[in-house]
Amino acid sequence: MTIPFAQFCVLSTVFGVGAVKIGERPECFEFGRADLKFKFDIVLELAVVVLGLVVLVQDLFTPSKDRRTLGYGAVLGVAVVLLYSFFAFDGRETFYAFGNAYVLDGLALWFKRFFLVAALLVLLMATEFSDRFEAAQSEFFALLLFALAGMMFAASANDFTLLFVALELITVTF
Repeated sequence: MTIPFAQFCVLSTVFGVGAVKIGERPECFEFGRADLKFKFDIVLELAVVVLGLVVLVQDLFTPSKDRRTLGYGAVLGVAVVLLYSFFAFDGRETFYAFGNAYVLDGLALWFKRFFLVAALLVLLMATEFSDRFEAAQSEFFALLLFALAGMMFAASANDFTLLFVALELITVTF
């Protein structure tokens, strides 16, 4: 039994069931904490986006001679997300989010892991190559991470709207 902490009265027209007649009380739904708790279906994508933002912000506080460590930090972060994907999801269950526009199933999980491994290798190579640039090293790492997040969203797209947004996130790095 969940203890309701809020009551939300919603007109049935919002759900397309029909109109409420004058004088009738609209349907009231009680949501408990278990009903409104955040589902961590998109935790892999969120972790990659947060990692990209952390790399950008950390660039402000890192001396120019030590900016290569940001690349290694990005590699470490992607490796942690990859390991988490093996422990948190087994691919047997199917999870939906955003009104079934996002699906996390075995196929999507396989492609996410593939993209994470590819990004891990690209970030390793880019970190070794980044010494040739004086500026914009962290922006390069962050753009790689944002493109990775777009690829991961594209792998889970179950709707053309999410696929379009994911492709825009991927192509913004070009």
